[in-house]
Amino acid sequence: MKRQKKNLAAIGADTDRVVVACDPAIILNPVAVRMQEVCPSYTSTGLNCKKIGICISSQSPVRKSRQLAETMDRIIQEHDADLFLIPMNPQTDSVIMNDIKGTMALSHRVHQYVGSDLPAEVAGFTARMDLVISSRLHLLILATLSHVPVVGISRGSKVDSFLRQLGLKSVGSVDNPDFELLENECRRLMSHSEAHEAMSRLAVDAMKKRLNSGICEIKYMLGIYAGRQRSLVLTQ
Repeated sequence: MKRQKKNLAAIGADTDRVVVACDPAIILNPVAVRMQEVCPSYTSTGLNCKKIGICISSQSPVRKSRQLAETMDRIIQEHDADLFLIPMNPQTDSVIMNDIKGTMALSHRVHQYVGSDLPAEVAGFTARMDLVISSRLHLLILATLSHVPVVGISRGSKVDSFLRQLGLKSVGSVDNPDFELLENECRRLMSHSEAHEAMSRLAVDAMKKRLNSGICEIKYMLGIYAGRQRSLVLTQ
């Protein structure tokens, strides 16, 4: 956020009135969905079975996809988990993730979300996860709405900036993923979900306040503009 203000200052902008808000998705209200309708291939294998959501962006695919597949196999096995593919772009992300699924030994425990692409419904499905792994910013945001622990794979500053607000760091980048760190972070968050939820609640409150400040500033500036326009009309 500080970097954004510096960038604006560098081009001569008056930063005294700059408000760094946040993505409006943070105020979405998740809509409950029925698991069998949006993920028909899934059948619960037990009360203690964990659910892990994942999205790998097709815009910047993770390199070493075979190693990613092997890592996800180990994570599924360690946590007795099912993996859910949650594409932010249903057409292109699905192709990338199903290619990865095709090389996994435990592919029978991998399922794809096929429900509505309305953000509130995707958020409702994501709320049912115990953990989310994503290189897409918006899946991280949708998970955070319900304080689901998140693991980010960076493909730019947006993911890193968002994670910092939660006290987290990415597990490498799409070009240089750290698979050992990915496993360790999944293990840590799965065993400390309550601590993450407390941090997430504070972070979401702060994001909502920043968004509200940004909205108020926009209204203020639009009010000034509208006033000037009225004055111009009256004087013509």
